[in-house]
Amino acid sequence: MGRWSVPPDRSEAGSGSEPGHPSVEASNASSPPKTDFAPGAGSWAAHRIWFQQIAEYISDPVFLKDRHGRFVMANEALKRHFSEQDATDIIGRTDLELHPADIAQQFFREEQSLMASDQAMVGHDEFVYLPGGEKQWLSTTKVPLRDENGAVIGLFGIARDITQRKKSELLREGQSKVLEMIAAGMPLADVLSELLVLIEEQLGGIQASILVLDKDGEHLKLAAAPSLPIALRNQLDGLKVGPQNLCCGAAAFRGETVCVADIAQDPFWEAQCEPALDAGLMACTSMPIKSLKGQVFGTLALYFDQISVPSEIQASLMGETARIAAIAIERELAQEKIRFLAENDTLTGLPNRSQLERRMAELIRSNTATKEKFAVVFVDLDRFKAVNDSLGHSAGDRVLKIMADGLADSVRAEDMVARFGGDEFVIVMKGGVDDPASIRPLLDRVQAEVARPVVFDSQTFEVFSSLGIARYPEDGNDVETLLKHADDAMYEAKSFGRNCYRFYSATLAEQDALKLNLLQDLRTGLRDGQFFLEYQPQFDLKSGQMNGVEALVRWDHPLKGRLLPGNFIAAAEDSGLISELGNWVLQEACRQRCSWDKAASDPVVMSVNVSAQQFFGSGLIDKIKEVLGTTGLPPELLELELTESSLIKDPDQCIETMTRLRDMGVQIALDDFGTGYSSLSALCAFPLNKLKIDRAFVQNMDRGSRELVIARAIVSLGHELGMRVIAEGVETESQMGHLKALDCNDVQGFLTGRPMSGPKLEALLEEQHRIGGFH
Repeated sequence: MGRWSVPPDRSEAGSGSEPGHPSVEASNASSPPKTDFAPGAGSWAAHRIWFQQIAEYISDPVFLKDRHGRFVMANEALKRHFSEQDATDIIGRTDLELHPADIAQQFFREEQSLMASDQAMVGHDEFVYLPGGEKQWLSTTKVPLRDENGAVIGLFGIARDITQRKKSELLREGQSKVLEMIAAGMPLADVLSELLVLIEEQLGGIQASILVLDKDGEHLKLAAAPSLPIALRNQLDGLKVGPQNLCCGAAAFRGETVCVADIAQDPFWEAQCEPALDAGLMACTSMPIKSLKGQVFGTLALYFDQISVPSEIQASLMGETARIAAIAIERELAQEKIRFLAENDTLTGLPNRSQLERRMAELIRSNTATKEKFAVVFVDLDRFKAVNDSLGHSAGDRVLKIMADGLADSVRAEDMVARFGGDEFVIVMKGGVDDPASIRPLLDRVQAEVARPVVFDSQTFEVFSSLGIARYPEDGNDVETLLKHADDAMYEAKSFGRNCYRFYSATLAEQDALKLNLLQDLRTGLRDGQFFLEYQPQFDLKSGQMNGVEALVRWDHPLKGRLLPGNFIAAAEDSGLISELGNWVLQEACRQRCSWDKAASDPVVMSVNVSAQQFFGSGLIDKIKEVLGTTGLPPELLELELTESSLIKDPDQCIETMTRLRDMGVQIALDDFGTGYSSLSALCAFPLNKLKIDRAFVQNMDRGSRELVIARAIVSLGHELGMRVIAEGVETESQMGHLKALDCNDVQGFLTGRPMSGPKLEALLEEQHRIGGFH
């Protein structure tokens, strides 16, 4: 038992018609109804008076009931639980007249079962409702009573108030449930609502809300308020953080609890108190919800139905609730960050490739019936590597962020910009893309935005872009195809000189098919030994003696016949097969050179071209050692040719690799000198043995003085740096005369010898030995 609600009026109790209860007739206080314990009902009646006297000394409620569940005795402690009525008013009543029907029925069934079984019920947890509607928990013991003949005539009961203990247990259970919801990743609104229901059940007479800080950091948005009226909820949602903006706005602003004992009289609520007062809420206390590091996540507020401030217990429970709310909010923020990182680029904040492909797939599905067109624009920043090389990767990242912001600003609200990777972006343009003419204004705006001058560390520079466009459904019906075709069109734009755009076409598809077939043929050719070498002799201009040969790769294609490097080297580089091809050339050239030892009376150097991929690969040094070891070729008879464009990719690594080769005795020549981008200061640092004058300068020597001046400068520079200088592409006696006059060291070209097979070159060596040079 315990404190019950105020008993109903006697007239409302009627005749006790609730099933399972006896009829209880109304009676006046001076004449209690006759029961089994009434005077004259055996020896029990004689003990009733002293039992009543003893019960008054017990602080817990004590009572006696007859077989029909009517009270026949109750002490003062029980009376206090029924407001201020005399205990005699309880006598003769049943639980149905004192409690809600469901609770009364439960008590009656349990007590009837107890008396029928003649078993005591000890420490049974049950609850009743207080007059204000608050739930009170009791630990009740009930024992059957017998008369002198052993017949059960009623029961004795004693109840202890365990509300605080039970609330503590329910609080722990509720908090555990909330923590389980957090761990299970339940929606934040559900978690916070469950938390507020828990605190409202614990305290009674209050209504609670949780507001969380919006992304702008200046407003609070409603996260949970299961009991607050709509008008107050609307008032709180979007509340601005500030020192005088209700309790919650002030608490979030100050980072400390704000307590208002009387909403009607407080300046925080001035001119804004109607929604709270109309709902019967008189006081409010708001506590900031903070992370362990002190970051304000939002506020927890309690609204009271009377003018008051939180008690010590209420304040403590608020603190516990705020801490759990902080855990839930912090986990949600972490999950949001994880979700963001999963679908967005960390540097630019734009959607990443994963989100791009998902949203494109959704767009295709939604457009399956309507076939509404959209365009996929592949954007590549031209020569962005120069920014990284000159300013560093940190600066490059900042420039990428600027470019990303510019792209996002240049498109329409319905369009999407994503970072595809590196310096590549993709724009999905929805609507208004029925034909190329309708898209061009958008493309022009994108390129203009990218090309806006960027000021960085007092330097101003421009970045341009190449764009490739594929349209749905003309150029593809799935994500992969559309992206590939847009990418193909972008590379087509780059081949036209960059800073332009191209639309995908069937011609590009045909080119893709040719590239794919060529790639497969390359693999087959390497596997089946379809490649072979020819050798072009190099001569010393002064002695006329052959002092070197250049190995040139050829392809004996089964269908296309003899192919020169210009037909397949680019495809080999794009496919990554260039290193495998280069290693084969190196092995074959060194083997062939060793076979000429008998014919070559003077040292003849074998020159082999090395691609950038091969040179900067991790296995070049080991491969050269292996080849020299297996063929027996002396290192000084091997020369590697590199292009200027290879040197600028990574000058430091280039110098390191060259130095190791030089220490091995291998020679290094710089091919096509004068056409690349290497600086003269970098050239001084490279441990080179030879410079090769590009054929473009040699071929135009007879037609103008500019090329002759450049050739003279190259020869002079090479000699000053301690290098030999060789001119390639020599085809006329006039060119030969100019080169002799410039004091060029060596020549190579059709005039002195076309590329030829190994046996023919060997025969030329033997002839040279006999007649002495090409004179």
